[in-house]
Amino acid sequence: MIQRIQSIFLFLAALCFGALFVLPLCASESTNIQMLSDHVYAINDHIALISVTGISIAIALITVFLFKNRKLQKRLTLLLVFCSLIFIALAFFLINQASGTGIASLGLQIRAGIFLPVLAIIFCLFAS
Repeated sequence: MIQRIQSIFLFLAALCFGALFVLPLCASESTNIQMLSDHVYAINDHIALISVTGISIAIALITVFLFKNRKLQKRLTLLLVFCSLIFIALAFFLINQASGTGIASLGLQIRAGIFLPVLAIIFCLFAS
């Protein structure tokens, strides 16, 4: 299974996406919008975030097992970077759309989950 160093980096990227189910993206004292009714903004707050995360985990794990086909593995790794960028943009778009007044007015406190997609991009770039 783990024949190359790329497989280890891709597995670490899959772990980063899997950790998003546990770690929140940000928190707020405000409960003005429905997403922050529990004071935490996590991927469980919107089905699109769950979908992109699930697809990213699947792509990363499939790519780990493609160690014999390096060309396809490299293409899927770039697709995984694209999925990570979509996740980041979608997360910011959804919280901005839900607040109506902008992200800055909510007083969001950054949590560890916000850095995981960026860390996954770094692991994917190392795998490439």
